[in-house]
This record gives sequence, C-alpha cells and structure tokens, in this order.
Amino acid sequence: MLQASLSFFALVFISAVFIGCGSDDGGDDPQPDVCAGVTISFDLEQTSCDEITVQNITGGEGAYEFSIDGTTFQSAAEFSGVASGANTITARDANGCEATKSITIAEELSLTATADAYTITVEAAGGVGPFQYSIDNKTTFQTETTFEVEEEKDYTIVVKDENGCEATVTVTADEVTTTTDSRDGQTYKVVKIGTQIWFAENFNLDTNTSDSTSSYYYENDKDTYEEQYGRLYTWYVAKEIAPEGWELPSVEQWEALENFVGTDPATKLKVGGTSGFEAKAAGIRGVATGEFNNAGKRGYFWLAPESDVAPGEAYLVYIDVETDVIIDGDTDKLNNLSVRFIKK
Repeated sequence: MLQASLSFFALVFISAVFIGCGSDDGGDDPQPDVCAGVTISFDLEQTSCDEITVQNITGGEGAYEFSIDGTTFQSAAEFSGVASGANTITARDANGCEATKSITIAEELSLTATADAYTITVEAAGGVGPFQYSIDNKTTFQTETTFEVEEEKDYTIVVKDENGCEATVTVTADEVTTTTDSRDGQTYKVVKIGTQIWFAENFNLDTNTSDSTSSYYYENDKDTYEEQYGRLYTWYVAKEIAPEGWELPSVEQWEALENFVGTDPATKLKVGGTSGFEAKAAGIRGVATGEFNNAGKRGYFWLAPESDVAPGEAYLVYIDVETDVIIDGDTDKLNNLSVRFIKK
C-alpha cells in the first residue's frame, strides 16, 4: 500500500514539473529572428552591354542567391540580356535574409554619321563613354569624331564604348563625294584630285536681287542651261559667295591641279576626262555688249587674284574643249564666268 502511494506521488510530481516548463499562457515560444542584426552588402557592375555582375558580397550565411525581379532567384551572380534603365538586384543568403541594390544600365549604344566632301563626322549616343571610333574594320581606333577619307566608296564606321559595346553606321560613296550649300539646299558633286578637293559641277547660287543682277544663265535660258551649266558670275560676286569651308582658287592652286593630272590636262579635266573634274563649257557673258558666247566650246573659270597688270581685271582660265587646250589670262571683273570652288 505504501509503495503504491509513492509511485502515484512520483507521477504527479513529474507531471507538474513538465507542465511548469511551459509558458504562462499555454502558447508556443516565439522563434528568434535569424536576420536580426544581419547586414548583407554587395556591389553591382555593368560588365558588358547588357550584363550585370554581383561582386564583393559580404554578410549573411551560406550560399547566396540572386534575383532581378524579386521573385525568381538563381545561384549565378550574373544577369545577361538586361534592359536599359534602372534595375534592382536582390541578394538572399541561406537563412532567407535579403538585401537589395539598384544600378542603371545605359541606353543602347547607337551611332549616326554625316558626310561632306570627303569628311565623315560621327556622333555616338547611349552607351558609356568615353567612345572610340574605327573606319578600318576595327584595326585601329581613335577618339576624334571626324575622318578625312581618300576614296569614293562606301565606309562603315564602328563605335566602341567603355564596356566594349559596339554600334555601326555606313556612309555611301555618294554621300562622301557631295557637298550641300546650306543657304539654298543645293547639293554639288565634288572630286578629290591629288590632295585637293574641287567642285565637280559649276556653281548655281542665285545672287540676284530686285535691284541688281550679278549672275546669269547662258542666253538667260534657265530651263535649258541651269542643270547643265549652272550660273555665270561677275568676279566681285564670285569672291564672296563660296560656301563655308570653300574658296575661289588661286593661280597656284590651279597650277597644282594641272601639274597633278599631268600631260594633256585639258583632255583630263573636261567632261568625260579621267580626272573627274568634269569642266563644263558654259561659255561667257561679256559686260560690254551683254552677249553670250562659246557655250559648248569653252569653259571659263574665275581665279581669286586680281590682275597685276590690268586694273579692273582679274585672272581666269578657260578650257577649250574642241582643241583640248587650257589658256590663262585676265578679263574684266564684270564679265560673267563659271565658278568652281576648292576646299580650304
């Protein structure tokens, strides 16, 4: 009887002790916050055109996972095919502790180009500077945005940014070998002969005003002669109307042209010649009589210097396309001749 009582007492005591270890309200103990005091830090770097890499991660425990949308996680620390603009990366450790950081990806790199008289100018947009440019299939690069080219052909220019991203643009041969006068929008063919760049068409800017006539079409017939011959100008006007970057040629510049093309220069400089100069035989208008002469036979071209022997006159050259000779001399500044500019 005494032994049974002791056994019952022991059971009651053990049960009391177990019940006493619980909480006062009978609920479960709260779980500790494993992320309390945990600081995860990391760096983000744009490592290519559309790639972000997580670097220098510290804090937290175990293997890390990463997400670019806050939902889908991956173990790799790189994200490719990333859109331009702001992107937020979340890093999560083995305990589920998280940290976020944002990075802005530059706009997609692009390249535009303009060409004028053997000069190509490029402009990059987007990407991350500084930029480098190549016109020789990426053999060499330069930081300057202009290229002086030699040949009448298509050119492809490549731009590369700080991250190695690339973009290209193509300039056509027609764009390289023309120039446009911004004053009236007329576009002229140009040609490179040796180191010189010349107009390969006669100039055609309208210089007349309501009270002054300083340029003419041959026989005053615009419909017949404008496209073929352009206008005929006085020397005074010819000296003042060159587009920006161009000038009326000097005697020395004309002599250099003849010397470069070599023997039979008239044959090579006239229309259909091998030089590409395409000298048009637009004739002349004489101020004394107002008459037009020699269209189809001779092309008369103003030079810049005034005559040093005849007051009121200036130098010219003319090409006789029938006899294939070039004559230089001087004539009245008020006569009307063709104009060909040379690039400065």
